[in-house]
Amino acid sequence: MASYRKEQPILKLFVAGTLMGSMAIGCASKSGTSEYPVAPKVTDTVGSVPEEIQSGTTTIESQQETIGETALGNPIKMVTLSQKPGLKETLMIVGGIHPGEKTGWLSQDKSQTGWLTMVKQWFMDNPQQWKDLNVAMVDINPDGKGRQNPNKVDLARNFACTSCNWTKTDPNTRDYADADGPEPLSEPESQTLINAVNISGPNIRLLVFLHNVFQPSGLVDPGHCDGSADKSCLAAQEIARLSGAKYSKIWSYRGNGAQYPEGLAGQPADYFSERGYPTVDIEFPIANPSKKQTSLFCKAIVSSLNQ
Repeated sequence: MASYRKEQPILKLFVAGTLMGSMAIGCASKSGTSEYPVAPKVTDTVGSVPEEIQSGTTTIESQQETIGETALGNPIKMVTLSQKPGLKETLMIVGGIHPGEKTGWLSQDKSQTGWLTMVKQWFMDNPQQWKDLNVAMVDINPDGKGRQNPNKVDLARNFACTSCNWTKTDPNTRDYADADGPEPLSEPESQTLINAVNISGPNIRLLVFLHNVFQPSGLVDPGHCDGSADKSCLAAQEIARLSGAKYSKIWSYRGNGAQYPEGLAGQPADYFSERGYPTVDIEFPIANPSKKQTSLFCKAIVSSLNQ
């Protein structure tokens, strides 16, 4: 297992919409006074020596790094595919945030291939479609169950930002009886996700979160964006157009009708979008991983970056 140094520098309250130069990302509590330490940085990784894989006439470099730990102390690994040494531009794809949705490397009970494994295979089989990109993939919640991590926190509600409305879902109390967690970024998996983004930093062209199910055609939902010209909105609109999925700011902080009158709080897509990363949520239209749907959405994602 990788060894970690849990660094202690304290982060100041973020400035909404600003991409931090050092990419050390912090957040505030509901009172606006608490500060949280930076996510642990990897000082030693396991299996980080790149492996060369042949795909037809193309050589693909695959590198696996341990980038953090789950709440049970097990490693969280990121796999990065690359065709060109020194290439910086990166597409990052995050699966498994809700293990019950089968969007990680494996299904929750480990008996089935997950959506992320199929996504990786598509990129391995179609190198000509992404030759000018690195593709980084991480299963962020491998020890979780259903929609939660081992601490029974929904990681998709554990991030706080101006548009995330984190405080408004529960203005009075925060503890581990609350699926949002006792405080923003309370969970090691959430901190690890920040670490994953830090590794590529401003070179990330697009950050994609995988979910399901939204029938009949799937859904593409942008991270927080103020207008149609915003990078997250543009990316989501293009992926939806190319895949035939529905485009909607369905979880918008502006409100979602009676079900979420104040919006859905703690969304990582909103959190990273506010920090300057084009970010989208993709909801597959079916529960079980499908090569056809994987190909449809992967083509749309890559093509959207070439527009």
